[in-house]
Order: sequence, then structure tokens, then C-alpha cells
Amino acid sequence: MTFLPILTLLLAACSSSSTTTASEETAAAADRKFQAEGCHSQVSAYLQKKDGGTWKDVIAAQGWEAVASCPTTNPYAPWAMANIQIGTTIRWHIYSPGDWDFYTTESEVEEVFDPDSFAPVTAQAEITSADYPYVAALARASILADQPIAPTTQKITYQFESGVPIENQNMIKEGANNFLSHFGNIMSYSNEAINFIVYSSNAGASDLAKVFDPSDSYFLEDLASSVEAQGNRDRNSTDGMGGFSMGYKRVVVIGSSYFESSELNLPTFDGDPVVATHELAHELQASINKGSVMSNPIWLCEGGAQVIGAAMSVYQGKDYWAIGGRDQWSNRIPANRSIADLKTMEGEDPNLHEYTVGAALSEYLIAWGGFNNSLLVSNISYKLQNPDEMSGFRQAFEIVYGQSLDDFYFHALPYVNYVSTNWKTSLATSPEATAFITDRLAAIKAAETGARATIITAE
Repeated sequence: MTFLPILTLLLAACSSSSTTTASEETAAAADRKFQAEGCHSQVSAYLQKKDGGTWKDVIAAQGWEAVASCPTTNPYAPWAMANIQIGTTIRWHIYSPGDWDFYTTESEVEEVFDPDSFAPVTAQAEITSADYPYVAALARASILADQPIAPTTQKITYQFESGVPIENQNMIKEGANNFLSHFGNIMSYSNEAINFIVYSSNAGASDLAKVFDPSDSYFLEDLASSVEAQGNRDRNSTDGMGGFSMGYKRVVVIGSSYFESSELNLPTFDGDPVVATHELAHELQASINKGSVMSNPIWLCEGGAQVIGAAMSVYQGKDYWAIGGRDQWSNRIPANRSIADLKTMEGEDPNLHEYTVGAALSEYLIAWGGFNNSLLVSNISYKLQNPDEMSGFRQAFEIVYGQSLDDFYFHALPYVNYVSTNWKTSLATSPEATAFITDRLAAIKAAETGARATIITAE
């Protein structure tokens, strides 16, 4: 079974692809400096904002900044201090009264993130090798503790091709409903529904996409090529489920052409119930940043989706976390991984180890530092707006966890290698395991500051 089997599809699930609109953000920006882009003469200027379909003056230029890269004929840029709501569309009106008018390109007011606003973080205590058998259960317990079942307004729509077995349709819906019951409060950042396109033939996938949005040629071409990369279900009719996420459209696409009807109360492949929840985990990752997934490190994007998807997988009321959930990736981790191997997964690993080794690394991160913090680190990485995503992630990692990413690799690597030879999932319900899990969860909660605890749900 394959979730996203080729590198081109990683871009669909693990890339930034949408922006925040004014309707999605209501928080007010702090009073700050707004400076026009470009090179201008020192004449008259007003900062303007769009109110409905009308432009309104906000404040006249309070100064003119000399810009070293501008020519001597027009070396300035106007600026002003203002308090403007996040998401508001603004521009500068620069003019010579009675002579000419010039309007800068429109832009949206974005949040300015101050990393110094976070209180100093004390790193979590390292997990000892004696407790490695309980780490998987601790990671799952952290997910469920941080995101308990709660009401949600988030909706999901479904398009099923006629050849998709009813058992698979029910499996997908059950997993999706279970997922939303825990994460809908984060995923309902906009009024858009999440859309499932579930196909039994490659041509059918394209037909369903045309029904969903016939006018978006890029989306239609992207979906068709991604479906083709998954394989031809007409030739391989007994394939298990496979899928990918298209975050920029809030669309999940799943190939689901086969169900072994002789065993109606079992999925065809043990990993099938995880496919829908894995892909929804990518939608969750995007929702943290109002629709944008931080693609690097890939090990957290794809590995995190493996861990979350397994924790949420269910079929006919049965929990598939262990059977077919975690075990479908934990038993494929190569032995004797190195720090260099972990760093390779910061980008696209040619061997796709981000789905296996990356999942064990993500599992350890969640167990060690808490589930919500594993989302928060991507949230802060996004807010830092660093063109080099890994530089931003490294900075965010130290803010959230109080240690460098390299130090984390050093103490997480032995666990990754432990899983490669001890891959079988244990529910870890012994008194020793229960005590370990309870103590670690309490310690993580105690270390959270108010700002760090609310950033995910408040924005």
C-alpha cells in the first residue's frame, strides 16, 4: 500500500499553496510601520485600505525613507505608523497635487511574528532506552490528550465513482468522521468544506474532478497527472487504497477500486483504513497555517501524517492503530540509521524513508515534546517567513523545544534504530507503561506557557 509513492506528489501534500484572506483573520495588528515598496519622489502620499469595494485614506505619509538601491531621481519610499487589521488590503497613493497620481501594488497586511515574545523554554527530559517500548503509546496518548473529541462545524463532501465498493466508502467516511471529531476545531479555519474524490478508474478520477471544478485547468491537470503517477487501476484492479492531498483546493483524492468481499468485516489490506486519515493529517497540517503546509522538513510532514493517521484509523468501530496502522510503516525501517540519514529527510529522500524512518522520528518528537508542540513548531516556522524553510524551522524548533534540531537528532536516533528491530506495536498497558505515560504528559503540560498553548487555536 502506498500513500504518496513518488516525489512529485510530495509537493501536493507538503507545500505552501494558499494565502490568508481578510475574512479568515480578525485579529488586529499592532501599531507598526508601513513603508511603500519601490522608488519614489518625495511628493505627497497616503496609506490607503480597501473597505468593501472602496479605497479609503488611512494616514498621510509621516516620513520618507531614503532607499540606497534607488536612483537619485526618485530615491525615497513613504512610510507611516498605523494600526490596521490583519488581512486588510492596502496600497499607497503617491501623487503630486493637480499633476499626477500613482498607486502601488495592492497587498494584504500580514502578521508580524516576534520570536522574542515567547518565554524561555526548558527542554524536556530525554527519554531513556528503558522506556522505548512505551514511546509509541505515549505519542498516541499525547495526540488524544491534546485533541480530545469536541464539536466542530467543519464539513466534508464526498464524490465516489460508481466502481468504489460500498465497504470502502463506509471505511473512508468512518475514518474521516473520527478524524474531524478530534481536529475539526483546527480545520474549520474557513467556510470551505474538505472534499474527497474517490475513484476506481483513472478516467473516473478526472471525470469527478471536472464535476468538482470544471473551470480550474491547473487543478484538473495536476489531479490527472498525480492519479496517473499512482498507477493504472484498470490494469491493477486488486491494488489497495492509495491517495494524495491537494491542500490548495482542500481536496483529498483516493484510489479505491477493490474490496475482498469474502471477508466483509475486514479491510482488504490492513493499511487501508489509514489512507483517509493520513491524507486528512495533511489537511490538518495545512490548517495550522490557514491553508499552507510547511514542506520542510519532509520527515515531519509525511512522518507526522503517518503517526496521526494511524492514531485515527478505524473500521467498523475497530481501532486500527496497531494492526495495519503503525505496523505498516514501523516494520519497514532500515537498520543502523545515522544522523546523516535523518538530515537527508529534511528534503525529499530518494528512498522515501520520510514515510518510515521519518514516522519513527515524528513519533519520538510527539512523545518527547507533546503533540500540540509538533504542530506549533510548524506554525512558528511559517510565521517566521524565512525563504529558506529549514533555517526557519531550525529557529522555530529552538523556540518551541529549547534545544537545537541537531541536538534532537542526537537523542532521537537511538529510538529510531530501536524501532527498526522492535517494530511491533505494543499497547503498553502495564503499570510501568501507564505510570511513564502519565508522568510524561503531565510534565509536558506543566512546561507549556500561556502564549505557546494558545497560538494554535487562537489564530
